[in-house]
Amino acid sequence: MQTNPLIQPNRPRKMTPHQDDWSDSMGGFATMATNSSSRPQWQPESEIAQLQTEVFAATGIKVSEDDPILAVLVVQKRNMQAYAEQLQQQQSEQQEVFLAQFQIQAQAVIQAADSLAEQKQYLLGEIIRANDVYLQNVENKLMGSVAVKMREQAIDEQDNFLGSLKRLLMISGCLFLLAQLVLLGAFLLLK
Repeated sequence: MQTNPLIQPNRPRKMTPHQDDWSDSMGGFATMATNSSSRPQWQPESEIAQLQTEVFAATGIKVSEDDPILAVLVVQKRNMQAYAEQLQQQQSEQQEVFLAQFQIQAQAVIQAADSLAEQKQYLLGEIIRANDVYLQNVENKLMGSVAVKMREQAIDEQDNFLGSLKRLLMISGCLFLLAQLVLLGAFLLLK
């Protein structure tokens, strides 16, 4: 019997029947579990056995190992696996390219954000300096107008004080003169 070079099963041609013949319907040898479970565990033996199981599960048709459709299925499965690997590799490459471009754009955005932060700090500094100058000017004007008012008020109070002092001196001078006249008049009368 001639075998297809693509199909190389790694198990004997016939399956060995077991207690309840699980292997016939599952495409592999069934062995009893070593733990407390009495149910057989399925162990795949080859790609052919797996395909037989998949065909039976999907269609309910049992396919023999020598069936030419299995060769087509093996080739198709391998082609699909190669295509999936190629697709995954392309996606990885596209993702790497995207990440590289994203990093370049992200770097530009980060630099713009840093520049914006520097400009913000500069503008805040300028605003603070301008406010300080403005406050200093307002304070100087305020102090100047307060100083002028205080000076005027001090001059007015000094003038008022001097005016009242002059009146008091005149009144006290008049009283002193009157007292001297009274004393002189009393002294003259007593004499």
